[in-house]
Amino acid sequence: MLSLNALAFAIAIYATITYIFKLAAFRKLGLKTKINLEHSTRRNLFFIISPDLWWATKFKDRIYYAAPDASKSNRRKFVIENNHLNLWVSFAFCALTLSTAYFHPTSYCLELMLSIAVIRFISRCIEILYAFVKDAFQPSNAPTATNLASNERIKLAAKSYVETYFLSAPPYLILTTLLDPFAAMSLSLNVGTLTNVGLAFADPSKALEANIVFIQVFTTLSLVVFSFAMYLARPQIDQKQDDN
Repeated sequence: MLSLNALAFAIAIYATITYIFKLAAFRKLGLKTKINLEHSTRRNLFFIISPDLWWATKFKDRIYYAAPDASKSNRRKFVIENNHLNLWVSFAFCALTLSTAYFHPTSYCLELMLSIAVIRFISRCIEILYAFVKDAFQPSNAPTATNLASNERIKLAAKSYVETYFLSAPPYLILTTLLDPFAAMSLSLNVGTLTNVGLAFADPSKALEANIVFIQVFTTLSLVVFSFAMYLARPQIDQKQDDN
């Protein structure tokens, strides 16, 4: 279904688009500083598996160097803006990809969009997983890098949960018969609510590709089980951090 040429082109396009959107979230802060592309080998590996996570890490570092004294407040604003922007980007791209599949199912444009959709699906889910699981397992009395309040964390988790539905539907097109956009959206709803996951395996010829649904399953679990439980049980230390 997806050619190597389309995937290679999609990787270059998506890495550039991701930078543009992260830059847009950064510019909302009104900060000016050059971005440092040098980083540890460990974090450079993020770019291979998740351009979203890599650029987010870069811009958070950039925020710190631009204004160290206000870094926590600025990172908080960046995280909220990035979360909000990603929700609308995922919604718009989902609508565009499913519409293209419906009206132009055999076009190269759709193949390229599907390639971008698969890359974005994996990249963004990794960013969500990394952020929320890391935060969920952080000691309750440990200082945070963002000073996000508990209610703000819950809002972020809720928006990310909704986003996974729009994020997942486009790549699920490759699991459907004749690139059916309605079946893809239905499959996203099934997997996202952890119900009828087996529908993804209805076509035996898609056995290998069907495994991508578990990326959404794990992301959903991290948001629902880890994040919500941890945020609701987390002691209210936000005021103490603000005082410090």
